[in-house]
Amino acid sequence: VWLIETEHGVLPREERDGAEIVGAALRRDGVRLLCCGQSLQIARDGGAIRIGLESHGERHELQVDRLLVAAGRSPNVAGLQLERAGVASDARTGVTVNDRLQTSNPAIYAAGDVCSAHRFTHAADFMARIVIQNALFAVGPFGRRRASKLTIPWTTYTSPEVAHVGIYDSEAA
Repeated sequence: VWLIETEHGVLPREERDGAEIVGAALRRDGVRLLCCGQSLQIARDGGAIRIGLESHGERHELQVDRLLVAAGRSPNVAGLQLERAGVASDARTGVTVNDRLQTSNPAIYAAGDVCSAHRFTHAADFMARIVIQNALFAVGPFGRRRASKLTIPWTTYTSPEVAHVGIYDSEAA
């Protein structure tokens, strides 16, 4: 098994210490890692698949039986004509919101995967609660809430698992 990562190392969004433990476990299990993979080329060669790439200045040519592509997720805002409603968006990051989850049109709010870097069901749930409170109870005893005040638990289901709650040390620094 080859793991080709476009960034440096495995689990680039995780704390480096935890990611290195998972990387060591993968290597122990026989997975070969090529990180910082660039100029990826894929072609069929009979019943095999040929993969060519650059990693750290070296050219690699691999032949494999199967290919799994995990390219991540991005919000789908294409065709929604958000600009007609005065809502700013980006094809890669989704709907633009402020800390109170208000879009560039102050009468419209957004929550969940369409506007968050944290694409988790539980994060979307808590963001929806913030939207409801901010949209319906802006005045009164409930006040307005901020998405930046959320403490989001995060688990990466690997073996061993990596998890954290809140921000990493590097983010706090």
